Amino acid sequence: TANYNLYLFNLPVGMNIDIEDKSNALPYKRSITDNEYNYKGKYHFGNIEMSYEIDSLNLISASLGLLGNNYRGKVNRGKSYFIKPNGDTISLSNTEGSYNASSSVSFDGNIDYQRSFAKQGKLLTLSYNFSLSPIDEDDISKIAVDSRYTNPMGILDKNTHYTRKGTSDEHTFQIDYTEPFADKKHTLEAGLKYILRYNASDNAYRQFNAATQAYDIADSVDNYGRRRYEDDIYHYQHIASAYASYLLNLGKFGFRVGARGEGTIQDVRFENSRQSNFGVKFFDVVPSVSFSYQLGYTSNIKLSYNNSISRPSITYLNPFVNDRDPSIVEYGNPNLISERSHNFTLNYSYFSQKFNMNLSASAEIVNNSIEQEVFVKNNILNKTYENIGRKQNYGSSLYLNYNPLMFLSLWMQGSVNYNHYSNKNYNYGGAIANVFSGINVFLPWKLRLSLGGGGSTDDIEYKERFDGWYYYYGELSRSFLKGDKLSVGISTINTFDKYIDYTSRTWEDGVYEANNNFRQIGASWQISVSWRFGEMKAEVKKAERGITNDDLKKGK
Repeated sequence: TANYNLYLFNLPVGMNIDIEDKSNALPYKRSITDNEYNYKGKYHFGNIEMSYEIDSLNLISASLGLLGNNYRGKVNRGKSYFIKPNGDTISLSNTEGSYNASSSVSFDGNIDYQRSFAKQGKLLTLSYNFSLSPIDEDDISKIAVDSRYTNPMGILDKNTHYTRKGTSDEHTFQIDYTEPFADKKHTLEAGLKYILRYNASDNAYRQFNAATQAYDIADSVDNYGRRRYEDDIYHYQHIASAYASYLLNLGKFGFRVGARGEGTIQDVRFENSRQSNFGVKFFDVVPSVSFSYQLGYTSNIKLSYNNSISRPSITYLNPFVNDRDPSIVEYGNPNLISERSHNFTLNYSYFSQKFNMNLSASAEIVNNSIEQEVFVKNNILNKTYENIGRKQNYGSSLYLNYNPLMFLSLWMQGSVNYNHYSNKNYNYGGAIANVFSGINVFLPWKLRLSLGGGGSTDDIEYKERFDGWYYYYGELSRSFLKGDKLSVGISTINTFDKYIDYTSRTWEDGVYEANNNFRQIGASWQISVSWRFGEMKAEVKKAERGITNDDLKKGK
């Protein structure tokens, strides 16, 4: 089976950022950036799945997927202002003509061999999984300073070309074995796993040379005479692990306990950098336990605990300095260590012909949480990442689906969460709630009507607050031809909103406060046509066990 999807877009967006100095260490009180962008490009994605049954006991399954993007965002109108406490503008610059572009085609796939046995439930699985993700980013940053204003920050005209060519590759090998006992009440599971990750980033910084009309290396010195270190990074990660678990099934009661031992070797190397190469070795034991009980034929309850590790990706580690904004520099931190999480979940499920419900409560405690930190250095704001301390998340969620009549279906899902952050300097938190609901009606003449919407309250993150948002939609569709092979539909989202604004606030106590506003087109209309010209009488079979790598923190 195979599928391919192509998405083309041409979208105008607006962005406004208003930063207020709280430290009295900056040569301005407020910094305001107001830009209008136009984003144009495409995304395409697809996959292929296949399986081959050698015989009733031997199965081979495989898949290959791709994800590509190619886009360019250009500043059609852009200005930055710096304002004194009395309201006077002290400097102003124009960033029109700046742009950022990105292109990449990443691949991922897997091959699984499953060996079954005469004993039911006994399995041996050999698996290989890979992910290849190259990155090619291109950034032109232009600044034209208005000489009519005083310029205590010493901002200079700039025309700079940044490029970042990178890759993030991952290869995983895994063996899983399951051995049930003759009474079918006891089962043992065990396995081995090895992950090889390779992250690299080749960064380049070039200045525009008016004499040659080209972007030259300029000896890697910026407009202010500062030496630019490109900080190319090569990051290797080797993870070897072994796990074992025991399952007990006593009819209505189920119990599982297990543990995984993980040994990690990290090797970080730099080129053209002042930073020193370094390596880290560590070993972790990751336990898990769960209890389940079937309350009746239609309901069950489950309580579980697991421990997990989240390792920083290249997004957080890359030390390349982004200074396209003259008042802010951003860079990663290659010295970050992994997050360690404790996760508790209580889940209740009820299923019947007309009514389904799923209710859960959870708690997550994260040590060494990786978050963004901001400080003032050399009269500018510096943004990087640190292991800030402990993050706690407590939440509950509810899903309902009700079919009171054959032609009517109602659904709703919602959640309430509370985030809390704490270390020696901070101790605060906040709650967020969201709800989504809809109705599906099957009308005469093969018409189907769907209406719904949802939204969220303000979201509290680490030194960041996102304002609440909402959406609503409607769709009308009809089936045609024998066997309803042809379907035509028209739908709309946020019909009465010309624009939608997404706003957020970030801060660092005693340093700064920033209000961010992102605007995009609100209402959208869609027409869809689908034609089913055949009927599948077979399906791709998959191995019962396979590889899932969820230990990497990839960024927001």
